[in-house]
Amino acid sequence: MNTSVKPRNRILIIDDNSINVELLFQLLNYAGFEVWKALDGKQGLEIINQKTPDLILLDIMISDWDGFEICAYLKSHPVYAEIPIIFITSLAESQQKVKGLKLGAVDYITKPFDQSEILARINLHLKLHALNTQLKHEIHQKKQVEQSLYELNLELEQRVEERTAQLQITLEELQQAQENLLDREQQLHYKAYHDPLTGLPNRAWCLHQLQTLIQQVKSNSNYRYAVLFLDLDRFNVVNDS
Repeated sequence: MNTSVKPRNRILIIDDNSINVELLFQLLNYAGFEVWKALDGKQGLEIINQKTPDLILLDIMISDWDGFEICAYLKSHPVYAEIPIIFITSLAESQQKVKGLKLGAVDYITKPFDQSEILARINLHLKLHALNTQLKHEIHQKKQVEQSLYELNLELEQRVEERTAQLQITLEELQQAQENLLDREQQLHYKAYHDPLTGLPNRAWCLHQLQTLIQQVKSNSNYRYAVLFLDLDRFNVVNDS
């Protein structure tokens, strides 16, 4: 049986109005969220630095630090840039809302609060944030797999090239060895049938030729041949010297 408990989403409220903060705290805590409170911008940033929230409810009009400035700071920070920020405002001017959205906020909640609207907007943006995080994680994993495949392909290509080069060298060595063997056989054949001093055909060559002629006579009785023996008188004197 799986007894693991799904962690609660963490929401940070930054508002210098303690009544608004308490109302939102009670509402969100009852809805099952883990809620943190900050009554000014400095305290809010201290909490963010200690424990990163999943979503921030940020009042625009804060006594010590303008909400727009806090939003701009968080969106410029690589660690906190992805945290969804929902502005809390009593301002009805669309110009202020557009400014906040341009700075990176995802939505607005207007005072006085509508509880069902607040929960709906918060749940929507938490879900969108989770899906976006999951998508980025999957993209990152895909890139890692693609990079691993690319590196593996490069390694395989390198191994194939190295193996091909080795086989080419081996083939060339075999061809050279075959040529050397053929040359050696030709040299041995020449030495076997030629006199090393004069370079003329020797006795073995003559006997081989006679055997060939004899075989031809056996197969053709009409074939005639003659043997002429030539000798150099006293050649042994030259040979011995």
